[in-house]
Amino acid sequence: MILLRRQTKCLPQRNYSGMVSVMRKPTGIDALRQAVEMLGGPAKTGRILGYTSNAISNVIGNQGRKIPPAWCRAIERATGGKITSAMLRPDMYA
Repeated sequence: MILLRRQTKCLPQRNYSGMVSVMRKPTGIDALRQAVEMLGGPAKTGRILGYTSNAISNVIGNQGRKIPPAWCRAIERATGGKITSAMLRPDMYA
């Protein structure tokens, strides 16, 4: 079980033993990975954003690189708000 400070926004989740654990909302590259998974992979995500699957994979693979701001709103719309712009770029939208 992961213990977090009260200030962080957390999502309760059940693990395989039935206990409730608290997990942080993904941010940055982790949020992009989750969005890519939700949208069906880098190729489908690339089609939605108007970029190649290589461009998507390069941003995910390069931890120091930030997600382009133009992608944030498009990903938020494509995921129906499940992955927000603030999750993708907390430095710009928070």
